Amino acid sequence: MEVTRGDITWKVFDFAFKTHGHYISETWSQTVAFARTGSFVIPEFILTQRKFFKSAADITCKNNVEFKDFPEFGKKYCLEGKDVSLVLRFFTPPAIRFFLVKDMQITIEAKGNQVIFYRFNKQTNPKDIAGFVAEASQIMQMLTGDLNTK
Repeated sequence: MEVTRGDITWKVFDFAFKTHGHYISETWSQTVAFARTGSFVIPEFILTQRKFFKSAADITCKNNVEFKDFPEFGKKYCLEGKDVSLVLRFFTPPAIRFFLVKDMQITIEAKGNQVIFYRFNKQTNPKDIAGFVAEASQIMQMLTGDLNTK
């Protein structure tokens, strides 16, 4: 599915991948909402809830971006970015408050003019796709400000 709203083109699809260990391989699959902006540039980052990392022993949040005015953000979310100073400027106080109030169970990965949203290893029921895209769109609007995402 592909939809353009204002300056943002949305695509929604299911994505599956395999991981291989010493004696086991697992298949993971999830529904992804992919957003591409026409001109807005977003710093490279990954944002996910910390509770995901507590349940996945082999994954850690190594380079967490911390907001000194919002220490509770770092307790709730793992935010990693290639250029920390850009990520710190990109996440405005209203955006940080938005994430603190919401129970965001969506992982967000961004780079340049592309952002993906997904719930790790969860596929969205087709009847719930509109709600999933609406949630991703709300997050996108909070992060990008005045872009027309509705």
